[in-house]
Amino acid sequence: MRPFLFRRKFLTHPRFQLLLLGVNLGTLSLSSLVIWVSVQNTLLDLKPVAGLSGVEAEHFKNYLDYQIHNFQNSMLMALAIGLLFAGTVTLFISHRIAGPLIRLRNYFENLARGDDPISKISFRDGDYLNELAPVINDAVVRIQESNEHSSDDLAS
Repeated sequence: MRPFLFRRKFLTHPRFQLLLLGVNLGTLSLSSLVIWVSVQNTLLDLKPVAGLSGVEAEHFKNYLDYQIHNFQNSMLMALAIGLLFAGTVTLFISHRIAGPLIRLRNYFENLARGDDPISKISFRDGDYLNELAPVINDAVVRIQESNEHSSDDLAS
């Protein structure tokens, strides 16, 4: 038996899901880059004022280099964790949105082909758009009843 995470096909609608994933990860990367550049520039702007600190200039510059190095490591770690987390959450949520959309598309394709009997549509627990299934099922039943009444009226 395969582990829980590998039993699912997470890319049910790759075009939609990968676009959403790219937008989220791109936004996170861009905002991290802006923070990186602004803090990096601020720290580098402090180097020329080393002599004004009252501390020996070389020690001050070494301290700033140390802080820059720590900042770079922290930012890279935060970015890696953030990208991993955002990517996982985006993939999971998009799977819960794309799944019902695929079911809806397949259901209406079968309906358009006239496949009989028309079964009721349902979604998995935890999927988004769950409230749509009963509405569609009721509408299809009413359309079928209306078609039956129209056929009966034509026959008589």
